[in-house]
Amino acid sequence: MNRLLAILAFVVISSAAMAKTGDDKYISHGDLIARFPMHFKNGFLFVSVPVADTLLDGTPDTVAKSFLIDPRASNDGSYLPNDSAETRLGTQSFYIPATPQRTLVWKLAPSLAKGNFKKADESFFGVIGYGVLRQYVTVINFAANTFSLYALDPAPTYTKKIETSEVIHVPYFDDVILNYCHCQFPTIWLEADAAPLKAGRWHLSLADRQSVVYEQAIPGEIKRKINQALYDDSVHGKIDPYAGIKLTKFELGGTDLAKLVPGRPIDNLPAIFKDLSVTVMGTVAMDFISRFRAVIIDPTQSKLMLCNY
Repeated sequence: MNRLLAILAFVVISSAAMAKTGDDKYISHGDLIARFPMHFKNGFLFVSVPVADTLLDGTPDTVAKSFLIDPRASNDGSYLPNDSAETRLGTQSFYIPATPQRTLVWKLAPSLAKGNFKKADESFFGVIGYGVLRQYVTVINFAANTFSLYALDPAPTYTKKIETSEVIHVPYFDDVILNYCHCQFPTIWLEADAAPLKAGRWHLSLADRQSVVYEQAIPGEIKRKINQALYDDSVHGKIDPYAGIKLTKFELGGTDLAKLVPGRPIDNLPAIFKDLSVTVMGTVAMDFISRFRAVIIDPTQSKLMLCNY
């Protein structure tokens, strides 16, 4: 009974918070579908979501679970199976009581790939993928620590201030094709001018703490200088396995934002990005995104809005 009351309080508080929160700085009118609290642990951003479930004895139960936001997951997302030895195929429907009047249904795929996140947050349950994000206008409000989903139709009406210099409008793309199957790989890609690095796409990687530059983005001359510096350091006994690069330019939406995160580690290209119709230069991760007061993902306009107020 106490747990049920606590969950009801969680839902009621989430519902009450819809009336007046920091989102009114950005959205003047909109059909708010759900709002969930956020929190950081070990540098990772988690969203606390009430998940309806059934206990082994058949008793209904609702528990607040922690989810990562991961646009790299092109479907609704994934969950951690209770039994790692159990084989499950397809997706499972999970019911999310967003408000007393509205329940969301997320079809999540079983996966153990991110099981290590339980070390950061014991309530970790899975990831919220791009399949959810593209169904709504999403407001990730760092100032209010809330994750809000607004209906696409009717589209939200933004405040006048959203068109001022305090907001950077960044187009995004989800048109990348997997070459081996000629099928879409929907996620959020950004085009940044990071000269003298090569031109290409950057992945919005919200499930990662640190933005990186992939080795293939580095021109040959710069790569030779980095390799020479690593060799010289090794000769003097100063081995640094985390070689990086300092960006002097990183332009998104017509604004140079290199000063936000100038130093980026150099990493190898992940296997998931190796057979795509575009060249992937690196990631824009939480260390960069969290420098803003809020980030809005608007699929109706295919753009991010990086809000400085």
